Amino acid sequence: MMRARSAPFLSSMLPALCLVLAVAAAVAGILPTHLDGAGLVYIVYYYWVMHRPDVVQRFYAVAAGLCMDALLPSPFGLHTLLLLIIHEATLSLRSVILSYSFLLLWAGAAVVLAVAAFIAALLSHQPHWPLLAAQVLLTALVFPLLATLFARKSIRA
Repeated sequence: MMRARSAPFLSSMLPALCLVLAVAAAVAGILPTHLDGAGLVYIVYYYWVMHRPDVVQRFYAVAAGLCMDALLPSPFGLHTLLLLIIHEATLSLRSVILSYSFLLLWAGAAVVLAVAAFIAALLSHQPHWPLLAAQVLLTALVFPLLATLFARKSIRA
């Protein structure tokens, strides 16, 4: 009985937990140097807005963004703005992307990541384009692994 009642609660808490872990990893700097910590948060957020828009509201973007803004060396408000842009763009394209294959979902994650990195580089006045391109590419390559992990965990929850 208890398991049947707790499954929806756990399923609704999984996106928040994943986002908190991604923000913590980005802020703590425990990721390999070739991965962009903020980019990882962006693709985690993109995945959950795409698959659980009923659970992941704009509040998640504001909360995660403010934590990142306060703890990362970047202009204040940058990550909040980018997460809100990702939220709106993902919701507007959600039905199109989910009606096709995983490759379109992955391409969408890569585009979201590239646009966010480009905007962040311009607004923080630190455009180092070759390094930025390498980080975007390598972080986008992590998306299928994260998507597989999240899909399995959300099915079990």
